[in-house]
Amino acid sequence: MSEEESTVTASRGHCLHCGTPVASDDKHVGFCCSGCEYVYKLIHDEGLDRFYDIKGGESLPPVRGRVFDEGDFSWLDEKLVKVDDASDGGICQIVAQVDGLTCVGCVWLIDRLADRLDGVLPPEVSVSTGEITLRWDKGGKSSVLKFCSELLKFGYRVLPNSGRKKGSPELKDLQIRTGLCGALALNSMAFTLPRYLGMPEDFFLARIFDWIAVLSATLAFLSGGSFFFRRAWSAFRMGTLHMDVPIAIGVTVAYVGSLVGWLIGRTELFYFDFVTIFLFLMLGGRWVQLAAVNRQRQEAERQSLRPDSVVSSTGESVDCSELVAGDVFEVRSGNVVPVASVLQDEAAVCSLEWITGEAEPRSWKRGGDLPAGAIFLGKGMLRVEASEDWVGSMLERIAASHAPPPRNQALERPLKAYVLIVVVLALVGGGAWLVSGAGLVAALQVFVSVMVVSCPCALGVALPLADDLAKAKSQSIGVFIRRENFWARLAAVTSIFFDKTGTLTMELPVLRDPLVVNELDDEAGFALSVLTAGSLHPVARSLRDAMGRRGQLLRDEGAREQSRHVVDSLGMGVEWTNGGIVWRLGRPTWAASGKGADNIDAMLTRDGAEVASFIFGDGVRPQSVEAIRKLTLLGLKTSIVSGDREEKVRVLGEKLSLPADRLFSGMLPQEKASLVELACSRGETVMFVGDGANDSLACAEASLSGTVVADRSTLVDRTDFSVFGNGLGFVTDLLAIGRVRARAVRGAFLFAAVYNVAAVSLALAGMMHPLLAAVLMPLGSALSLLVVVTTFRSSSLKGVD
Repeated sequence: MSEEESTVTASRGHCLHCGTPVASDDKHVGFCCSGCEYVYKLIHDEGLDRFYDIKGGESLPPVRGRVFDEGDFSWLDEKLVKVDDASDGGICQIVAQVDGLTCVGCVWLIDRLADRLDGVLPPEVSVSTGEITLRWDKGGKSSVLKFCSELLKFGYRVLPNSGRKKGSPELKDLQIRTGLCGALALNSMAFTLPRYLGMPEDFFLARIFDWIAVLSATLAFLSGGSFFFRRAWSAFRMGTLHMDVPIAIGVTVAYVGSLVGWLIGRTELFYFDFVTIFLFLMLGGRWVQLAAVNRQRQEAERQSLRPDSVVSSTGESVDCSELVAGDVFEVRSGNVVPVASVLQDEAAVCSLEWITGEAEPRSWKRGGDLPAGAIFLGKGMLRVEASEDWVGSMLERIAASHAPPPRNQALERPLKAYVLIVVVLALVGGGAWLVSGAGLVAALQVFVSVMVVSCPCALGVALPLADDLAKAKSQSIGVFIRRENFWARLAAVTSIFFDKTGTLTMELPVLRDPLVVNELDDEAGFALSVLTAGSLHPVARSLRDAMGRRGQLLRDEGAREQSRHVVDSLGMGVEWTNGGIVWRLGRPTWAASGKGADNIDAMLTRDGAEVASFIFGDGVRPQSVEAIRKLTLLGLKTSIVSGDREEKVRVLGEKLSLPADRLFSGMLPQEKASLVELACSRGETVMFVGDGANDSLACAEASLSGTVVADRSTLVDRTDFSVFGNGLGFVTDLLAIGRVRARAVRGAFLFAAVYNVAAVSLALAGMMHPLLAAVLMPLGSALSLLVVVTTFRSSSLKGVD
């Protein structure tokens, strides 16, 4: 993609790098964040802009500030040394995870970067699992570390292989069934076609052709049909009804009727080719639907910071599930403390943002109690002693809580009527022909043909396509859907509860005057880069984000190396001495030796003299005011539910023009959940959007739940959808996509009704031939797909004006 083409893209309101929507009030023109701006320019500077051509319209997760972080590859260094030393020569390799990997363009870019380094062999990269196999010649492990550092500059973070279950067993099973039924469908059609073309009954291969058709249909019925039979039986046992029930009934009648016709020698009952084609189309549609959900679920879950392992006191990696009270272990910088623990080091600074959504760091001293979910913000390793077992801990309960897919009651009601009408028509039609004296075979042919042509083939492929197109549209606005029956529940929403910090506001404190950073001279800019390099403190992360590309260049020019000499004064700030000059960044009274002002959050000083002062605030997410206004016009009740102080919640509520009775402050996790439960008991359908573990109970109570994903997230694998983007406009955009999908589904239903009336009329009149049924089924499916595609292409995804 050229610079000129990129300008056109930006004018359409999408980030030039990741493709997520860019708010009009965003400070990075053409980009959603400074991270995307830096990577975009780096890719062009390095002559790798073909990446955007290969990526095409695929959306990427925003880079955010992780591109400015320092990668902690100590875990990787240990593995490289172990594998390299154990090798007898030749190629060495290890498997790791890549955060930020989404498409074939990412694979191409990673390959190009590997080609530039000596000693690093082309890695094997899997987009579906997010795994990368790092390969190198023996003795070239230092090149691998350099390669991983280079990947981080482009927004790809190499992480330890989690060992979590990859992919979906159901999806793999469905893929095998679909492929098998596809082959059997081709087989069945090939050996049924001669009969349609007038093959004589006494042709010497006629019986063999029939046997092949029967065997093909039987294998398809057993392998493909069993998928729907199992689900239909489960639906009956649970007292529910979904699309698999009429599919199972229709294909069973078609197969059994065809088998009876074959045994008694009546070719007008042969629907073997219909059975195989129908099962292939139904399984294919279901595979498309499940694959889309699985893709978006995996992409969202890669952003989870949920811990998998820690380092034992002996230096060995230990799975978190093996931790028991009394175990002494270590946690790497930036990682989560998996269980409630007691601090063994002299002091430590941690953040509770993963739990509460609040980024403000807190200090602990030796013997202090660290809660499960605390993020270690210091450098090196944090040494703690577990005060509880992993089994039964808060994080273990969160990780284990999997709710079953919710029922789609909006679809159950018409399906019940549909199944009842079809069965009654088939029985009445067959009975009428039998009473009229046409004979048992003619009556059976009418009964079977009605059941065959009324099979919901058109809906079976149209609904998955509508879901897939809607998910693709949602991904283009930075929203990833990870659970089934999402759209029906979204359409029913009447109330939306938003958490405050990290949801309505940005996850990090926002520098109120970015010009303060931009106006620093080269010496002060270099000093600030040194003092903030590698720090996980929210103030340091915010300042790195404000410095953007300039700060990254300064770190590459030596600031990163000098940061090793930075001294951390716990709870006060950081200090760096260079050539006798003392630079400090931290609390004003400490940095300026007691001369700082109370209204300043942090100060950069040179030998005690002020160089720059920084004031931070809660940055309201772009598009928030407009989004809340549109939600109000749509008749949706919007509330803020926060654990923060009343004053902060009130100020934000005034900015968003929300009435006082919709503002809830000082809420504990259980109180949030109780509030949602109360609203649901009043008949409201509640959507809850949060970002911390303290929101998990409320999300579980809500009819629909979502999370805004930052660099660290705990709810991505617990909610119905995840949001990758800075603005709040996704809410109204998502509702607009839901309305378009609803129109497409209504159109598909209308077409299916017209098609079924015409086809069933022919069947009741005794005019339905197996060949005609074999033609009508794929034709009806193709036309229903056309209805869905046309609806999406002709519809605007705009919210309320």
